[in-house]
Parts: sequence; C-alpha cells; structure tokens
Amino acid sequence: MAKIIIIKVLQILPFLQALTTGLCITGNLLYPKYFPNFNIFNISDIICFIGFGLVFIKKHLWGVYALILYCIGNLFIKSFMGVGSIGGSLLFVVVYLIGGIILYLSDHLSPKLTELNFKRIAQFGIILYIGSLIIGGIVGFLSAFIRLGDFGSQHIIILAISTLWMIVIFTFVPKQSTPWVFETLVLISITTQLLGLIDIFLGFIKPLLWFRNSVLIMACAIIGWALKGLLWKINKRRGPK
Repeated sequence: MAKIIIIKVLQILPFLQALTTGLCITGNLLYPKYFPNFNIFNISDIICFIGFGLVFIKKHLWGVYALILYCIGNLFIKSFMGVGSIGGSLLFVVVYLIGGIILYLSDHLSPKLTELNFKRIAQFGIILYIGSLIIGGIVGFLSAFIRLGDFGSQHIIILAISTLWMIVIFTFVPKQSTPWVFETLVLISITTQLLGLIDIFLGFIKPLLWFRNSVLIMACAIIGWALKGLLWKINKRRGPK
C-alpha cells in the first residue's frame, strides 16, 4: 500500500514541474529581470515533463528513466554554467531514482532488449541528425542569395524547420503495432543526441546549447508519440475499408 501511495505522489511531480516551468516562462515575459534563466524555448521542457508524466502514470518504467536522465542533464548544465539551484536538481534526481526503484519492484511495463529494433533505432537516429545538418546547410546556402535576416533570424528558421522535420519522423516511426512506441522514440532521440556530441567536439556548439537541443529533440519525440497515438485511434474508429 505504501508503495502505491509513493508512486501516485511521484506521478504528480512531473506535472507540477511543468506548471512551475510555465509560470517561470510567464514571469520571464512579464518580468525578465527576475526570471533571466527562462524563455519561450523552455516550452520544450513543459512538453517533456507532461509526456514523461503521462508515461509514468501508465507505469512504463522508461518514463521514470527519461525523467532521471533529464534531471541529471539539467544538474550537469547548472553545475557547468553555475546557474540555478543545483541542490534542487539533485533532489529531483534522488526522488525519481527512488520512484524508479519502487516502480521496478512493483507492477510495471518495460521492454526486453530483444523486443527493441536497435537497427531501425540507429537508422532513424542517424537520419534525424543528418537531416538537421542538411537543413542548416540549405538555410546557410540560401542566406548567401536571399535576405533571411541576421544570424539570430537564420537560427530561428533552422530551428523551426528542424522541429517540423523531427516531428514528422517521430510521428511515422515506428509502426503503431509495437507496444513499445515510447521506448523506441526515446532511444531514437538519445541516438540523435549522442551524435550531436560531435558538434561539441568540433566546436560548433557549446554544451548548454547541446542540452537545449537535446530537450527539444525529446520534446519532438513526445509530440510524435502523441500524434501517432491520435492517428492510430482515428484509424481504429474508421475501421477497415
């Protein structure tokens, strides 16, 4: 009984984090002086919290794994940049670790490694990464002939197109028939993020931007997961033609 109560309480936590982040974004828009570490791009964090929370409620163990990885990444960035509350981030890591252990010892859903198509995961992780590079290259090339604004404007264009590109890929991969859609999309996202480390080593981006991009990629995966489920329900209601 105690395990169930603890899990129920922890399942609410990601949604509280999403709400707090939303309030901080609003605070930044109204009083930027008091909320300097938040901006409109933190919407991707809200999407991640809500997505992870929904999966956690469904007792998918990987939802807790994703929350732990996110909090560890957030802790690393705050330590590296010297911003925000490191103690608060560490507390979330510990809390979700405890939640993961309790859920692991209780009834939960988790795939066996043999149930995951790692070849397909690697293929689409690479496709996402290369696709984003091509989009950046095309926008950079066109900027030499067409006025696309300053560097900041070009970055927003690249970000917008890349986001749409990733959502499309995540929505139609993998097939809905697999029971481990979320887990597969998370692994594709992580594969893309790991490939993104190449950009850090080559000096193209800084660690903070890499982390923000990683959160965006995961947010796109969650949007794709939600759209995939919605499309599947619509097709199921229509029935066979």
